[in-house]
Amino acid sequence: MIARRRLGRTEEQVSQLCIGGIPLTNVDDATSDAIIHTALDAGINLLEMSHAYGNGVSERKFGRVLKTRRDECLVHSRAIVRTGEEMLASIDASLKNLQVDVIDIYGVHDINCEVGRAAGFLEEQIEALHRAKNAGKIRYLAVSGHREGDLVQALRTGAFDVVMVAVNPLDLDIAEAVLPVAQELDLGVIAMKPFAGGLFTERPDISLRYALAQAVSTVSAGVKSVAEMEEDIAVAQAYQALSPAELGSLLDEAAEATAALGKHICRQCGYCLRDDGCPVDIDIPRVFYIQRAAKRYFSPGWAKEAYDELEVLADECIECGACEERCPYDLPIREMLVEAHALLTS
Repeated sequence: MIARRRLGRTEEQVSQLCIGGIPLTNVDDATSDAIIHTALDAGINLLEMSHAYGNGVSERKFGRVLKTRRDECLVHSRAIVRTGEEMLASIDASLKNLQVDVIDIYGVHDINCEVGRAAGFLEEQIEALHRAKNAGKIRYLAVSGHREGDLVQALRTGAFDVVMVAVNPLDLDIAEAVLPVAQELDLGVIAMKPFAGGLFTERPDISLRYALAQAVSTVSAGVKSVAEMEEDIAVAQAYQALSPAELGSLLDEAAEATAALGKHICRQCGYCLRDDGCPVDIDIPRVFYIQRAAKRYFSPGWAKEAYDELEVLADECIECGACEERCPYDLPIREMLVEAHALLTS
């Protein structure tokens, strides 16, 4: 079985590996069912998702399994909303999607999109979450984000029990800023993006062990197949700290990725396509994935063929900027699409 760790001041014990919901939105129900059952059978007892993932799709995927296995796990979801009333409505929608009476952990998803841009936003969300808690709909309050300043600001309110933060060698700044504050406040920590959106491919087991070695309660692994789930489970079950050589190789891979791709690196989270997606249907993460193959893995032949097969190419961009407003890493997506198209059609 997978070892368990304390989830901060909640005093809950959670498996040091949990299962994330983003990739499940892109697989069929039979596959997602098999992945979730595999995780629960191995002792994973935390399911992590967001109402924003596929507009509730990830929640509904988990809900199919929770109908029969609710007592085996904790459920964690979050919402991206602008008002307290929208937060309460999202909680009710999440309860329906998950087919449960109470959600163990619920919170503000990707807080960096809003903090500082809407007066009173954070306070209104916290008030709504407390109303839901008092009504017995949720048990603990959570927050996730991608920028250290906004996330630390949220944690300093003292309102949250759990924080979700990226932990990998490409996002050192945010982890180094947030993890000490989380320890100080005795918060549960869910580490996300251990593979930095698939950038660490040479030894993914090392990436996962790196995240497990930090001051975190659990690491969220997003997988698309039972085989991937079993691989991550095996790493967590046999977890050992990294050797100096292994750590060095991971840091070298991070440096190599940065050298090849520059500072503007897509993490493949898909947030740029959130809500209504791209108005001209450009598959933005796929474009950048193909570009990565050409620039980093020296596969220009495959990359150009794969790019040519896309239904909509990057030069169809109408410069609306909606994708950039959604991107948690503030990437200049419009500029990056121009660069990708030039590279992949040259």
